[in-house]
Amino acid sequence: MLTDAMLGRVFREYANDMQSFFGILSYETGIPLYVNPAGMAMLQIRSAEAFTAFYPAGFLRKGPFRPYFDEVSTANTVERREECVLHTGQTIWIWLKMIKVAMEGQDLLLLRATDVVYLHELDQQNLPGNHAELSQLTLQRTEALRQSLSDLENVNATLSALLEQERSVNQRKSDFITAVSHEFRNPLAILQTSAMLLPQLDHAPDRRQRHALIIQEQIQYIKTLLENLVSQTLTDPAPISAGMIYQMAKDIKENGKPTA
Repeated sequence: MLTDAMLGRVFREYANDMQSFFGILSYETGIPLYVNPAGMAMLQIRSAEAFTAFYPAGFLRKGPFRPYFDEVSTANTVERREECVLHTGQTIWIWLKMIKVAMEGQDLLLLRATDVVYLHELDQQNLPGNHAELSQLTLQRTEALRQSLSDLENVNATLSALLEQERSVNQRKSDFITAVSHEFRNPLAILQTSAMLLPQLDHAPDRRQRHALIIQEQIQYIKTLLENLVSQTLTDPAPISAGMIYQMAKDIKENGKPTA
């Protein structure tokens, strides 16, 4: 999906000439997805929302943009001199160019309207101002727009992949912490209980000896589990999963080392 931020970056880099309106419109609805700042200044508006409010059908004196869409669909490009009426009542002549492009599964309309007075000033400065030179410049910029949009989509896909990878790593870390905490919590609780009971069993040597054995076994269990985790990390570069920790703890318990 072409976001406002992506479209804005394209137009800031490639289409922000003074006295030139650049808009990316949805071909299906005619709603502008982006209007460049210079274009808003030319139309004396401040936002794309204002463009929709003041110019719901377009800003041409002869009628709405919609009939041009069908012409663009046939010829791919419409280019001609037209009279423009601003919402303030001011009338200016513009050089209008519309190009239909397909991008990411949707049809877009690139619309450029340049004040002909500005074009005349360009011509006086020996800058591209005649029809042939402007057409060539427009083609170059259109190709630059298409390439930039494609590059931005590739960057967006790469960032999405990196974010998904980071999410997966964070999930594995969370699972690892949960599994380790679970396997250490039970023996630590047993150690705490037995340690609290020992001072109270001076007159019960058999029970005192049994709890001392429990403490030794739980310590050995924790030590063995830690050694296995370290050994696994050193011998296998793959991340240790929660399932591996659970299986490791189960094998130690089944070998008869810890006692519950």
